[in-house]
Amino acid sequence: LSDDAFIKNEIHNLIREQYQPLISQLQEAHPKLSDKSLLLCCLLQAHYSTEEIALLLDYDSNSIPVMKNKLYKQMGFNRYEEFFHYLRTL
Repeated sequence: LSDDAFIKNEIHNLIREQYQPLISQLQEAHPKLSDKSLLLCCLLQAHYSTEEIALLLDYDSNSIPVMKNKLYKQMGFNRYEEFFHYLRTL
C-alpha cells in the first residue's frame, strides 16, 4: 500500500471502530449497504460537514451531496430530512 492508501485505510478502520454499534444496526436493517455507504452514514450521524466527509472518505466534496441523495433513496426514504432523523434515532 502507498502511504496515502495506508492512511485512508486507517481512517476508515477508526471510523468503523468508533461507530461499530451504528454499523451493526444499519447492516441488520439494510444488509445491502456498501462499506462506503455505512461509513457515510456514520459521518452524517456525527454531523460532519460535506467538506470533512469528503476529506475523510477521500472523495471530491461535490460528490458528497450526490452520494447522500443516492443513499437515502436506496434506504427507502423520500426526503433527506426523514433519512437524517432516522440516523439520529439509531
